[in-house]
Amino acid sequence: MRKGLGNILREKKGSIFLELTMSISMLMVIFLAIITFAFLFADYYAVHKVAREGAKEASISKDIVFAERRAEEFALLWGLDIAETEIKFVTRNRAVTCYVTYLSNPLYRNFPSLLGSNYLTVIRFKSDATYVWFDG
Repeated sequence: MRKGLGNILREKKGSIFLELTMSISMLMVIFLAIITFAFLFADYYAVHKVAREGAKEASISKDIVFAERRAEEFALLWGLDIAETEIKFVTRNRAVTCYVTYLSNPLYRNFPSLLGSNYLTVIRFKSDATYVWFDG
């Protein structure tokens, strides 16, 4: 009888350890997914912010080259990679529109040494903002 009780206790310890490792693994996956989505949301917000600020600068200064340089500064300020950012300005009548396109690599940002130079996924964020020319 004692021999059977020892087997039961050993099996319980093993199953508890297995449950613990499975739980920790699942919690790590959930935690890393939350971090990845947070980076994606930050990039999404930054692209919209850069488009608004670029259009506003072009509207106030009426100088597209200056506004493009300021939009690039805002992109750096908001943590966007300039090599992956495209900023264009279009003027129509009394308005200027700033178009921003950004290629986000969320998994590469989290695990650069693991992925090396290969990207698993690239997400394209686009935004535009239109302001009227400021006369004053």
